[in-house]
Amino acid sequence: IQKDLSEFTAEGISEGRGFYLNNTTRWPWGGIIPYWFGPHGVPKSLENKFYRAAGEWNRKTEVNLVEAKTFGQRVFVSLFGGGLLTIYAKPNGYRSNSHVGANSGVFSRINLASDEDMPTIRHEIGHAIGLQHEHQRPDRDLYVSGSFASNHNEAIIHGIFYRLQLTFRLTRIRFWIFDFYIWLPVIEWVTENHARTTAYDYFSIMHYPNQSRDSPWKAKRRQVAYIFDENQGRFIRYEINPGDGVRGYYTAGFITPLDIQAVNLMY
Repeated sequence: IQKDLSEFTAEGISEGRGFYLNNTTRWPWGGIIPYWFGPHGVPKSLENKFYRAAGEWNRKTEVNLVEAKTFGQRVFVSLFGGGLLTIYAKPNGYRSNSHVGANSGVFSRINLASDEDMPTIRHEIGHAIGLQHEHQRPDRDLYVSGSFASNHNEAIIHGIFYRLQLTFRLTRIRFWIFDFYIWLPVIEWVTENHARTTAYDYFSIMHYPNQSRDSPWKAKRRQVAYIFDENQGRFIRYEINPGDGVRGYYTAGFITPLDIQAVNLMY
């Protein structure tokens, strides 16, 4: 059976990448995410940054990123653990990226520029856990105004998916003058909206900063957040008002309370 999905693959619609989609594959074992630093390793400075960022996600959420240091550990989690996250180092200036959730199984990966900054590393780990971009939420236009480029990193994710559903329906069958009712299997297409969101988060580690100096993204609503600053060891108050430019994950650079809530709802 083939379903015409052209309207969902048209330009401007994307699979996307902090809200999450209900069909995102979670990491098994209660959110344990085994990882290793690729076949060629990564620079020590990048490795230390990753340890810090992973440690922050571990402390604040229900997931637990655990390094698989030995070959035996990596083989074990690949065969029996449901997946292994590989960290690759790329040349300086590379645009870092990550698979979303455990969809890729043992082939899940994060690509990081060797000189990458901490906010971006936190952001990419958020993707690996299963979070999407905050600014791609279906309700995005209620909160942000501006010029959004038509690319997969900024287009709204509608979060609507088709699936085949097998059900049993009580069906009347007439034989001569008699009516019989029997349960018959029925396969049908159904649509579901899989988007699961918390309140919109201007300060989310998953929210992009302004994409254009000429047409900056601006907030439509006021929001105040208290975000724990790992460097200063205390909560810092952040505020945005209608008309303010959205600086995204560079506003605070740390995982926000709503990021934490989204991950804990997933796991």
